[in-house]
Parts: sequence; structure tokens; C-alpha cells
Amino acid sequence: MNPEKGREWFARRLEKEWFLNSVQDSAGTFSLPSVFLAFTIQAMKQLLCLLALFSTWIPIPSPAADAPEPSPVPLVAFRAVHPDNDRLVAEGKPCPAGYTPYIYGFRNCQGQIEQEKLFLSNTPIVTESGVREAQVDLSMPHAINITLNTQASKTMKEATSAMKVGKDRIAIVVEGRVVNAPCVMAVISQSMIINSLHGEQDAAHLCDVLNRHAAEQKTSPSSPAA
Repeated sequence: MNPEKGREWFARRLEKEWFLNSVQDSAGTFSLPSVFLAFTIQAMKQLLCLLALFSTWIPIPSPAADAPEPSPVPLVAFRAVHPDNDRLVAEGKPCPAGYTPYIYGFRNCQGQIEQEKLFLSNTPIVTESGVREAQVDLSMPHAINITLNTQASKTMKEATSAMKVGKDRIAIVVEGRVVNAPCVMAVISQSMIINSLHGEQDAAHLCDVLNRHAAEQKTSPSSPAA
């Protein structure tokens, strides 16, 4: 309905309802309270109709049909810990832009479980896509040895070369869970160890998944250099 015509229609209807629904008392004269009550009731009816009409004119945004789907969580991701993580957490600062808060649970030297809040970079240094081979570490049943492909080795080397040895840290995130967050003690390139897994079966399963993914990458036309 055209807005201008709608307003004219409501004005005419209000005027008509006013004369048709005016209330008279038993003497045939208008009773002021009754007339006021009738007017109030009719005005509320007209207001409700007006609101219903205007609601049809308000465009309701529809959800975007082509909204991007959320990115899948990497199976394995090596993420940089914020350089000032300890200070930010100690001072209760909010998570910096470009980082996401994680809780890292671990056992201390006395075997007690502790938790640490870590701000990890949203952009991983390397994920499972950069793994060339994974093997269970026979000397540590809760750990696996990982060998990176050429491109991932280059990326890891560049990232760790820019870090402060003995201070900056890299968190190893497996299926969204921080399993380790060691300090960088040297420049890392081709090989590394993931430890603190749940057990031998967990380590064997993770190796199997990583190796199958690496095999698929080799057969893919767009796979990075091995």
C-alpha cells in the first residue's frame, strides 16, 4: 500500500469510527466519560492497526545466501604465542587483535595439574598440510616425530629465526587442544617432536592420520613441494 494513501485511509476511518461509536447516556445526551472512553478504545485500535501496517513496510534483512562457511580446525597447528603473553595475562589485559585465548593444561614437576592462559596467533605457522612424515617416538610413547616438507620447513625456519631464543614460544595445538608450548631454543626447520599426547594409541592414531594426509597431498596436483 502506498504510504500516503494509507494515511488518508486511516484518517477517514478514524473520523467515521468516531461518529459511529460515540456513546450516549440514557437521557440521550453525550456523557463525557463515556465519550472519552470510547475515543480511547478506538484510538488504541487504530494505533495497533497502524503499527501492523508500518511493520509491513520495514524491510527484514534475509541471511546472506553466499555467507562463507567457517574454516575447519586444523588437525595439527604450530602457533606462535604472543611475545608479551605473560605480562598481558598477569595484568588481566584483553586478548590482542589477531590472537585467540587458549588454556594450556599440563603437569608440573610434582605431578600436579596446572593451567596457563595463552594468546595464540590466529594464523598458524604450519599445519598438517606441511607434514611429510610422522613416526611414533619409541623412546617416548606419548610423542611423535614429525618431518616437514620443503615449503613448511622454509616457513618454520623463517618464523623461528625471527623469535628470541629462550624467550619466545610456539604452541603445538592438536585438534584444538594445546598439548605443548615450549620456548624456542634454536631455529627449527625440518623436524620436530610433538609430545604430551594422551597415550600410545593417541600417538599412533595421530601418526596414521598425518601420514594418510601427507600421502593425499603427494597425489594432489596442487600439493606443495615435498
